[in-house]
Amino acid sequence: LEPQELLEQHIYPSIQNQQWKLKPEAVVVSYLVFIKLHSSSGHAGASTAVPVLTSRGLLCPAEEKVHFSQEYGNVDLTKELAGCEWVLLSPCYVQTDGDVAGWRELFSSLGVRDGLIIRKERRTLTAQELASSPWSVEGAVWHQIPGAGYVLDDYPCEEFQALATAQLPGPVLLQQRTALLELLMTNWDNGHRYSQYLTAQVIGADGQSIKSTKSSFCHFLSCLEWVPAYRPLEGEQRERKYLRPNAVYLA
Repeated sequence: LEPQELLEQHIYPSIQNQQWKLKPEAVVVSYLVFIKLHSSSGHAGASTAVPVLTSRGLLCPAEEKVHFSQEYGNVDLTKELAGCEWVLLSPCYVQTDGDVAGWRELFSSLGVRDGLIIRKERRTLTAQELASSPWSVEGAVWHQIPGAGYVLDDYPCEEFQALATAQLPGPVLLQQRTALLELLMTNWDNGHRYSQYLTAQVIGADGQSIKSTKSSFCHFLSCLEWVPAYRPLEGEQRERKYLRPNAVYLA
């Protein structure tokens, strides 16, 4: 078979109908190596979820949050941003040819990322769940959909929440929070553009948006005590604190 025939008759169908789940790990890895080498587009050629080998086995980045490891030019997330259980892409792919840029392009198209991964998620909350959620105050006046509760299109970020609440030794915590601030600052309006994920939509019975509100990412960003700050003491002494962003003054 010609490479293109092998792709269209065997590899792509195996990915699309999830037959890959029955294959050995090494075979599934070889699929992407073959795709990168022989696909005219250099991409996986399928809109369906494509499996990649990670630190937690075979996962689909379209469905799970998978991050680039150091071997693909990313920082060491487990060290720089400790306190989150990062799922890292296996270095086995780039070890086949050393083409970091080529692999980054392919895996980026599949959903692998360097930093925080924030995706839209439709959430349905009961009245009880709403009362204990970040929207408890403003949600008091929302209209409940009969039989469905309260529906939102939210932008959650479990990674930020884990990092901002992580219990770490003093020096490690300061380094982690500093790195988190730098990540957000660098990618606020550029790169990953985290500023686009601050607003959620309340959904009505017809499935249309009826109101804008803060996303859970925005709530945790502004309400958790995570920003490193200090209070001057007598002499040259300083007391280190971690505060809400609105409680910190710029020096």
